[in-house]
Amino acid sequence: MKTPKKRGRKTLVLDWDLIASLAQIQCTSDEIAFICKVTTQTLRNHSVKAQECTLEDFLEANRQGGKVSLRRLQWDSANGKEGVLLRDDDGKLIFDDKGKPCWKYLPVAPNASMQIFLGKNWLGQTDKVATELTGKDRGPVQHSWVDLLKVADGNTDTSKTDSR
Repeated sequence: MKTPKKRGRKTLVLDWDLIASLAQIQCTSDEIAFICKVTTQTLRNHSVKAQECTLEDFLEANRQGGKVSLRRLQWDSANGKEGVLLRDDDGKLIFDDKGKPCWKYLPVAPNASMQIFLGKNWLGQTDKVATELTGKDRGPVQHSWVDLLKVADGNTDTSKTDSR
């Protein structure tokens, strides 16, 4: 006797760890659906069942973790960070086949551009340049209404002024 064939679709199994990792690098729900080879609506439906929350809530929670990681990297880049050499269980340095020590974490030199970026975005610092206009002998700028009217009309030659 033949065994009856199963009917219906195969059960869809989504890799929620992969989806969380993709959200951490700020992928959109459409991009995640493309990578998982499903529709965005399928992701939404399965999120409620598997994660007991909406897809948007799940992605937003994981995106926050990605932002924290990015912030940590920015601070490390701005401040610089000492490298850490790789050691064995006895505390001895581990060397590669060329005799160079292996790094657990590479050192990062301080980055002035990142310091400026963080200062502008988080501390409200700006690149304001003070400009002062002065006239003859560093005195006030002298002008007449005629000069201003000529400039307003598009005539920038104010060397010849009318005497009104």
